[in-house]
Amino acid sequence: MKQLTKIAVSLIATLAFSANVEVLCQSTTTPNTPTRETYKGRLDRHSHGKKHRIPSAVYLEFEYTFSGIFVYPSQTYTEYNVSVQGQDRDIEATLSPEEGYFVETGALYGEYTITATTPDGAVFTGTLIAE
Repeated sequence: MKQLTKIAVSLIATLAFSANVEVLCQSTTTPNTPTRETYKGRLDRHSHGKKHRIPSAVYLEFEYTFSGIFVYPSQTYTEYNVSVQGQDRDIEATLSPEEGYFVETGALYGEYTITATTPDGAVFTGTLIAE
């Protein structure tokens, strides 16, 4: 009987502890919830020539954080020249593993065109609307 009591108390303590850990681990915000702290988007690849082609599955993702724009490298491209144009800004930067992937822009308001050009001539563009 003592053995069963010890097992029951141990089981109840384990269940109570795991329930507390589960509550502590739950996030208060859901992932990918848009906030005013960041804006995310993507730069789509432009096709070359006059041939009719399906849209490219290759793109670059970016994230604006009110101090600048981080352009994530893709599996295919890791070096590119980036320009941010719009309103009163015209900013250019070279991004690479050595230089980093962050373009300092300061606070942006309004609509901006982001263009990334790779060394082999591939061009990616997208729009950032910062409010």
